[in-house]
Amino acid sequence: MSPFRQDHFRNAHPSASIVTDATLDDGPSVRRATGSIFKAPSVSVQPTSDTSLPFDHSPAPTIHKKRKVIQHGVISDFQRIDIIIYAEKIPWWILSLDPNRVKRLCFPMFSCLEALCASIRHFQDESPIASILESFNVEDLFFDIASFDVPSSLLLVCGSVHFFLDIWDMEMSLKSWIFCTDKHQKMRKLPDFPVQLRRISHFQQGGPTTFEMLWASSDDIDFHREPLVRTIGDFLDHGIRPRYCPQPPKDHFSPSAILPVKGIFSEICYPTHFSASGFGLRALVASEMAHVFGVPSKYVHYFKLMHFPFPPLQILDGLLFQWFEINLSKPRKIRKVDF
Repeated sequence: MSPFRQDHFRNAHPSASIVTDATLDDGPSVRRATGSIFKAPSVSVQPTSDTSLPFDHSPAPTIHKKRKVIQHGVISDFQRIDIIIYAEKIPWWILSLDPNRVKRLCFPMFSCLEALCASIRHFQDESPIASILESFNVEDLFFDIASFDVPSSLLLVCGSVHFFLDIWDMEMSLKSWIFCTDKHQKMRKLPDFPVQLRRISHFQQGGPTTFEMLWASSDDIDFHREPLVRTIGDFLDHGIRPRYCPQPPKDHFSPSAILPVKGIFSEICYPTHFSASGFGLRALVASEMAHVFGVPSKYVHYFKLMHFPFPPLQILDGLLFQWFEINLSKPRKIRKVDF
């Protein structure tokens, strides 16, 4: 045998065979080192008359037919009404008025919008109420009470008790009215008044402060305590970086606290990921304070820290809602069908 034809590996291992691409009659095969021959399984394809995909023998999915559910309920529709506002300093009622329930607004104490805004800014620099009033549609604001049907209008008064007594003497023909004080005050003994004065606190209406005020109404409004209890932690914006705090100090408020009115600008210590110790320390910012007092989101950018505190809108909203529910509510039956 020629030396060029010799395979030293095969000579050293006679039991081994070289892998080849030989093709047998019944399919391709290769030789393995064990000497056995591996045959690829032959695949026989039987022609069928259907050229589509192979038939799926799995059971067909079960189709469940939904039942028709009919729900009946009653919702309240409210009539629109004219509102007359008297304010000793700032008409805070503006923030609680719903345009869908108010037909017209009247400020009888002023001759025009410019005079009203000038008076508000006299009592409060950069007042958000003045800026909000300037954004209103001028056609909806009136300053002459002669064009109003006074007996059928709602009178809203905001100020001191003595201020309301003066309005009471002028507007005795009004059948519907709501009065509230505009400052935080706690009185052990309520002053003498033609009607019954009542106390109400911010905390009782779901607020996180101890703000307390007096109110009265021409109707017997049943003001229940709000079952939902909120604390400062419910209004914290955890995206704002606080100052480093090594450990929770005892002389600062916690997120589960209710802030006293005289301490609403105090710093709060709360858990945060911005600090290596896990705790941060800071006071509430203007946007958080606005939500604490119930300011609608569309008005939050008007407020600064110097504008607080003021009558919480959770209380004003509750008073207005209860009055509308008693006097202007119309039950409307609804029928909802779900398939």
